[in-house]
Amino acid sequence: MKLYSILIYHKGADGTVRSFKSAFDLSSFSFFQRGSVQEFMQFTGKLLVERSGLGARSTVKENEYFCHCYVRSDGLAAVSVTDGEYQVYF
Repeated sequence: MKLYSILIYHKGADGTVRSFKSAFDLSSFSFFQRGSVQEFMQFTGKLLVERSGLGARSTVKENEYFCHCYVRSDGLAAVSVTDGEYQVYF
């Protein structure tokens, strides 16, 4: 059971997405993979928030990772990237 990242975004009324804060646990990846893995997680998280409506919750499987996204009605959004064993309750 692994939680790889938590990303906090804000989705504006015009659809623009700004990153507020992010945290990553990349210790299970090799040193040379960490940069590209972190970039993948940030890109995927931002893309999910852009494509999600206000008040929406979704889970997307990308390779062996699961991206869980929740966008509140005020535009505040959270994305977590986990493995398949991690339990997320909406």
